[in-house]
Amino acid sequence: MATYTSNYQLHQWVPEDDFLRTDFNTDFQKIDAALAGLEANKAAQSNLAALQSSVAAAQSTASGRARAILGSYTGNGAETRSISVGASPKAVILSWDNNSDTALKGGGAVRTITVTSNGFRTDDATMNESGMAYTYLAIV
Repeated sequence: MATYTSNYQLHQWVPEDDFLRTDFNTDFQKIDAALAGLEANKAAQSNLAALQSSVAAAQSTASGRARAILGSYTGNGAETRSISVGASPKAVILSWDNNSDTALKGGGAVRTITVTSNGFRTDDATMNESGMAYTYLAIV
């Protein structure tokens, strides 16, 4: 009496078994389906690799271009407040309640904003008043 393989349940005959064409057809259908799945997976991996390559190329092309990052925070009342934008900005404009302040990279602190290696820092409690909404534009 035939046994079956553990993964695809293909027939495993013993010498005294009779062979049926339907058994072979069933086994070949299972093998065909499994191979088609492997090919689909291989194609998906190839597409993923191509997409990763495209993203890497786009990132290297865009690396010399400036990006604008618009963000906001709500003041917590501390004397200083560090804001991370993921890179050292070339310029920062901070706006709140009809006021604004600006900082430029290389200029260090301009009035009360200091450009840092991953964003900027406010050095005056008026730029971090508790509950006040602040909006910034960082050019990186």
